[in-house]
Amino acid sequence: MAITTCSNHFIFITAYGTGHNQQSPPTAYDEECLVWQNATEFIEHQPTVAVECVQNHPCTGLDCSGVYTYQGFIPYLTDFKTDVCFGMSLKPCHEPLGVQIYVMIPDMVNFSTIVYSDKEIALTGVHQEIIPGFNLDGFINVDIENVSVARQPGHRYIRLGMRYKMRVSGHHFEQYPDGMRFTLIPDMVIPVPDCIPSIHSNIPLPTQCLSGITPAPWVPPTKPPILGKSCMVNKFGSCGQHQICHVQSNGSAQCICLSGYIALPASSDLLCFPEKTTIKPTDYIIDFYPEPEPRASGMSSRMKNILYIVFGALGVGAVMTIIVVIAVVKYKRYQARYGNHSLLADADDDPEAPLMSAADMNNDDVAPIIA
Repeated sequence: MAITTCSNHFIFITAYGTGHNQQSPPTAYDEECLVWQNATEFIEHQPTVAVECVQNHPCTGLDCSGVYTYQGFIPYLTDFKTDVCFGMSLKPCHEPLGVQIYVMIPDMVNFSTIVYSDKEIALTGVHQEIIPGFNLDGFINVDIENVSVARQPGHRYIRLGMRYKMRVSGHHFEQYPDGMRFTLIPDMVIPVPDCIPSIHSNIPLPTQCLSGITPAPWVPPTKPPILGKSCMVNKFGSCGQHQICHVQSNGSAQCICLSGYIALPASSDLLCFPEKTTIKPTDYIIDFYPEPEPRASGMSSRMKNILYIVFGALGVGAVMTIIVVIAVVKYKRYQARYGNHSLLADADDDPEAPLMSAADMNNDDVAPIIA
């Protein structure tokens, strides 16, 4: 489906949880559940969209939805909002192991696929001709690698990452601007559960994206949670914010802080607050890799954030920026082509004017000619 009006369309591609099976996972899934809950915390801190994510019930992926609101300075997009649903899910019963990804934007994009190895996916619905001969196209890069962990023999792990980028192309020109490519899911190592067909097979995809409502909503606790209290491993909302129900060595389950959060006293309860550092690797073999440092461009951090928002929204600002860049490039090429031609001197128009001899050219009294 072609995008016909840039200002009406927001394209945000990331990982999407596809599980909606209501069966509770076995206790053995506790490790996978912790990894995926940490991942939801990372995704929820992305600046361009207000999104809520939960792990799906088999603990094999994420289920996210939210509302994008334009926050830049382009007047045309002041009131621009759109719903977006996205996520991913492992396919442990597939051989080789597969990963299902999809994104839905109501009346605009409905994309789903299963990938089994590193792959670049062209999003046919993400296409815009900005000016005749110059196009914008969207791509997803999925990185998949089976890995083994020495201290966890016999267990399967997969390294997974996902990135989004836009290509500007036309007239023998092709480029992936830095401001239009970014990490959606950082590279992380995920435990793969053993295949249980009754749980992992035929997990249906959502049929619609509902106005920013997470398809598998978090169940809030009935009373303020206390860190360290008993909890139910398979019940969402059993612990408080930034907490997870963890099985202890003695077999009991208690609420603990997520990785990247610490317990601080607050009244009579212990609550979990973000650490000053970003999410760290946990004892459950999850690795978050930071975004590469941007190259120095002389722009303020606020301007960089604005450009990321504009490019991510594919709004009027992004299109106009690219048009200006293309125009400047073509103008500079025009100058380079015609600016090197020297103007003829008056004497050059006179056929009887004497020619300059070699001796004259070596004479210091002769003024140099500047091309």
